[in-house]
Amino acid sequence: MNHNDLLQFVDELPTPAPAQPAGPAAGLRPWRVLVVDDDADVHAATRFALRGLLADGRPLELLHAHSAAEGLAVLQAEPDIAVALVDVVMECDDAGLQLVAKARQELGLHKLRIILRTGQPGMAPEIETIERYDINDYRTKSELTRGRLHVSLLGALRCYDQLHRLDVSRAGLEKVIRASRAFIAETGMASFAEGIILQLASLMHIEVQGLVCVRAQAADSAAAPGAGAPPAGDADFTVIAAAGPFSHLVNQCAAQLADAGVADCLQQCLAERRNVLRPREMALFFQGAHGHDTAAYVALPGPLDETHRHLLDVFCANITVCADNIGLLQRLRDSAYVDKQLGVANQLALCKRIDELQSTGYASDQVLALVDIDQFAEMNDMLGHQAGDQVLKDLCERLAQVTGPRGFLARVGGNTFGVLGPENALHEKLLREAVSPAAGRCHKSVPLSACIGWLHGRLLGPVDGSVWLKKATIALKRAKGRGLGQSEVYRPELSDAAEQRTRLLHALHEAVDSGALSLAYQPKFDLASGRLVGMEALMRWRQADGTVVPPDRFIPLAEQSGLILPMGSWALQTALQALKTLKEAGHTGLHVAVNVTVSQFMQPDFVQKVLEALATTGMAAADLELEVTESVALIGQDAVIDVLRTLRSLGISLAIDDFGTGFSSLSYLDQIPAHRLKIDRAFVQRLETCGPGARIASLVVPLGHQIGMTVVAEGVETLQQAILLHELGCDEVQGYLFARPMPLPELLAWIGQRSTPPLPWLRTPAAVPGARICGT
Repeated sequence: MNHNDLLQFVDELPTPAPAQPAGPAAGLRPWRVLVVDDDADVHAATRFALRGLLADGRPLELLHAHSAAEGLAVLQAEPDIAVALVDVVMECDDAGLQLVAKARQELGLHKLRIILRTGQPGMAPEIETIERYDINDYRTKSELTRGRLHVSLLGALRCYDQLHRLDVSRAGLEKVIRASRAFIAETGMASFAEGIILQLASLMHIEVQGLVCVRAQAADSAAAPGAGAPPAGDADFTVIAAAGPFSHLVNQCAAQLADAGVADCLQQCLAERRNVLRPREMALFFQGAHGHDTAAYVALPGPLDETHRHLLDVFCANITVCADNIGLLQRLRDSAYVDKQLGVANQLALCKRIDELQSTGYASDQVLALVDIDQFAEMNDMLGHQAGDQVLKDLCERLAQVTGPRGFLARVGGNTFGVLGPENALHEKLLREAVSPAAGRCHKSVPLSACIGWLHGRLLGPVDGSVWLKKATIALKRAKGRGLGQSEVYRPELSDAAEQRTRLLHALHEAVDSGALSLAYQPKFDLASGRLVGMEALMRWRQADGTVVPPDRFIPLAEQSGLILPMGSWALQTALQALKTLKEAGHTGLHVAVNVTVSQFMQPDFVQKVLEALATTGMAAADLELEVTESVALIGQDAVIDVLRTLRSLGISLAIDDFGTGFSSLSYLDQIPAHRLKIDRAFVQRLETCGPGARIASLVVPLGHQIGMTVVAEGVETLQQAILLHELGCDEVQGYLFARPMPLPELLAWIGQRSTPPLPWLRTPAAVPGARICGT
């Protein structure tokens, strides 16, 4: 290198005075500056030119490398290098540019500020290169006088400082945000407090050191800022986070702090509920909206200027908002295990309780019962939400009484309660007693029933509470599938059955979408004359492989999943269309009966849908009969009676199906505007026996006649049953003795060739000898 490459320090403007510190000056670390040049004289000249220079109150520390390779090694080994003065031409013409590229791309040193120097003006980098590698300045050595070197370096250092502060601030802010989002777990609060320390250090440009403490206080003891200090005991605190020389103070209280100055500063801050700024220390106050005040202590290298005081005001305002969120999250966490409506434990709390019992080895002696109120949604709609809420409250109180101190009660669903207790103390009789009177205080005429799913802890291994709940739910669903007021105890094979039901439900969805369901029609007869009077539409499902799924398997699934609504609409439309086909074939004087479930009946536009189906098919209202179970009528008297009366006023016939299998209420029965009362098949089958229920049919027939209804017997399969029903005065019958359910084409053929049934009274008035009801 020739003599002209050396730095020149002549004929320059006066050197600008070093910038004054923006905050505390003493005790700050020096700026680290790397000089990369293959000329030893340049290193010496740079040391001389920068000797004694203070940049924003901080001295310089020079690092030296005599080649691009050495420069790369220094950058890899040394942290926090702020600026690199790099010669362009060293080992090769672009060695300096190669070093810059590696520093940016391989080492990821994006904060590092770079000033390029060269003694060969012709080797200047392109503008595109300067932009790509974020180069702060480019100077020829001949023009880089001492003053210009100072100005260029000072600008680069300030740029680095801003980037560094942004990084540190971003890291601190992210930590505060993460902590404020946490569910105020133990680690969450500590992380939040640590973020306060880190953020303060970044704002003050000081070492990461300080502590954060918290004091819980009663709401009425809070004094307004500047209103005077409460007693010393009210200013006690506990350290929840600390850094630097204070790290060992975590979890200590005020009395345990060895440094009286630190304790005094924090106590004054908390007592007076304001920031305390002293020449060499400060304590910042953060008011807690939910009864917890927080203070942060930081030692200072010197007094703060106005700029930093303003930054602290903004900082405290932001932290107070975060602290308020922390308090809110704490309250949310506290309420996460409580059902707000009833004030009892919720599903999460129940699972937690089971987990606790598992950890102590007592879970195997426990039994879990899920108590689910039958048809609660329908009851709620009919009686109103206020009455439904009262039912829940009454039942909850009764369950709490029978559960006792050894048990655990939780609400795990809208109308489902979980009861956990010792196996030798929790029995079904207790729960049934709790269920039976619970609705009496809100609606005395509405009977209440519940299905119960049981799970014995001894059947399970060391599994968590959610598995318990899942298994008990399987048992509950099995109980509900069998009807109202049923119970089921979990067995391992039920899990397989649950999986089968899931697969069946998926297949049912596909069947509904693809139109794979069909209707079969079972004829109904006038028992005295044998005349065909109508037919009942019954839903059938044959899968693609030819397997026939019984209605008692897929209808409950459809009701539970909501599929019954589109299925019911389709059945109504299809049945009326079938009746139209029969009429067009000359078979008049018939009606078709369609079953209506509770879910369909509860639809607000149910009546309108029925009218639309009649209008679409061109059938008259008198051609249609709707069959409803007695449980529909018992859900809510007034609302149900209004709907039934509307249907009847339109000319639609109504029948009460499966009478005697639900919660029979004679007072309701007398008010229901139905035309027919159907005796369930189960009671018809018992006519020929002397077992329970054998005389039910003999009671139902005159009862129906007394209230002006036609009585229909279902499931008549033997001649003996038909004779007995005839003697009882039953009006109409249906069953395999007369005709089985048939698809429409087969029904058309059957009607065309049928003959009068071989009923004895149609040939002779004498009764068949020996035909009598058991016990008469």
